[in-house]
Amino acid sequence: MKKIPVEEAVGMVLYHDLTEIIPGEFKGPAFKKGHIIKAEDVPRLLNMGKSHIYVGEVEEGVIHENEAAERMARAAIGMGIEFTSPSEGKVTLKAKEKGLLKINIETLEKLNDIDEAMFATLHTDIVVKKGMNVGGTRVIPLVIEETKIAQIEELCKKEGPIVEVLPLKPMKVGIITTGSEVYNGRIEDKFGPVLGKKVKDLGGQVVKQLGIKKAGANIISYGAPTLPGAMFLMVYIGDIPVLGLPACVMYCKTNIFDLILPRVMAGERIEKRDIRRLGHGGFCLSCENCIFPSCGYGKW
Repeated sequence: MKKIPVEEAVGMVLYHDLTEIIPGEFKGPAFKKGHIIKAEDVPRLLNMGKSHIYVGEVEEGVIHENEAAERMARAAIGMGIEFTSPSEGKVTLKAKEKGLLKINIETLEKLNDIDEAMFATLHTDIVVKKGMNVGGTRVIPLVIEETKIAQIEELCKKEGPIVEVLPLKPMKVGIITTGSEVYNGRIEDKFGPVLGKKVKDLGGQVVKQLGIKKAGANIISYGAPTLPGAMFLMVYIGDIPVLGLPACVMYCKTNIFDLILPRVMAGERIEKRDIRRLGHGGFCLSCENCIFPSCGYGKW
């Protein structure tokens, strides 16, 4: 590979994608890797500010940025994830289906500790839709030593995928009414419709609403380091999860129910440490225009 003036590059093979930006009209690769430079390309390249370009062959033991990004993406993805073809050295990861995004943070950090490689993702434990971009990867230089990519491939093979999407199960959900005034119809039920919509949005179905004594729940403890949601209860009846919901679920658009329900419907068993971790990022700003989950609420 060598960098030469564009006027001297006619007839030679372009070694990397070249981006063109026309404000308000276009941004993308004007010339792709592998393009043979023609005389008529020279004025356009100069107008793009490219007075010198890289041409030549890849040396033994190093690989091009496009190949490197594709190999990293292939090594790092798990179920429910696909990736795009490289564009300007970058590969984008997308969700194949709606589900719960899971990021192996420890392995992600180990990958990013390898010089000249990078991998970025959305936060773990958020619901993503089919086709949604969830991350991306590339190498920093135009070429990288193949041994570094092999190291990344071995890391992911040993520790498992970095990015995957768990399918949401079509669970049948029962709502437990704790107040007899609601259960007996003395006051209007405000909780049921709110909970029912959230469950339905995740592919579930509310099948019954009953009194807490009939459920046979053994309530051991409650409380969560989140605002709103401090009075949240999480217990199990055997393998059946029971979520005790505070009043904030009815009047706060985003609350602890939105953090826990997707994980339950993805089949995860919630442990005490999962609740404890919510303290870091568990303070909701109650923004007038809520953008959850594209915010820090519930992230750590």
